[in-house]
Amino acid sequence: MANYPNITDSKAEATIILDYIYQALIGSGSAVVKTIGITDKVTTSPTNSTSPAYSIGDNIGGAITAALLRSAGTTGVLEDLLIYDGGNNKPALTIMLFSGAPAGTYTDNSPMVIAGDQAKMLGKINIETTDWETIGSVAVAHLKSINICVKAETALATDIYYAIMTRTAFTGTGGGSSEFTLRWGMLQD
Repeated sequence: MANYPNITDSKAEATIILDYIYQALIGSGSAVVKTIGITDKVTTSPTNSTSPAYSIGDNIGGAITAALLRSAGTTGVLEDLLIYDGGNNKPALTIMLFSGAPAGTYTDNSPMVIAGDQAKMLGKINIETTDWETIGSVAVAHLKSINICVKAETALATDIYYAIMTRTAFTGTGGGSSEFTLRWGMLQD
């Protein structure tokens, strides 16, 4: 068994502990690949407008950059997504994930047009009106077991891009970046 020094980084410590358990169960020198992931939560807040009202098919916030990968050249799995709606509108939404900057039409409060971005698509997430729950005066939706593989377009990037399309007409109430906050739960290598 390997001897490990005192470590103060909790992520590194968790990885080492899991490696230690693996080695104890399987034994050193096994041909089995020993990849153990690190979990992380990343928060993003798209900027949205309050007027005019959003129509079905409109984009919310444009094409948004999210540094979901911990370092360049790594991959990850999107495990869960927690969304806060400060306006308590509870709209049905579709979130499209892209490996690189999308070239289609992604303008806030305008119809979203995916044009030529098919090769960059990583997946889509649907949030239904029934996924939302009001807690106090804020709506919260938590989607689990999403399991979308995530990898940036280039080996030097950590950014993933996403675009939100509303499938329900609603009027933004918060404006700025306070209407929606997204917390991305990633398992990374």
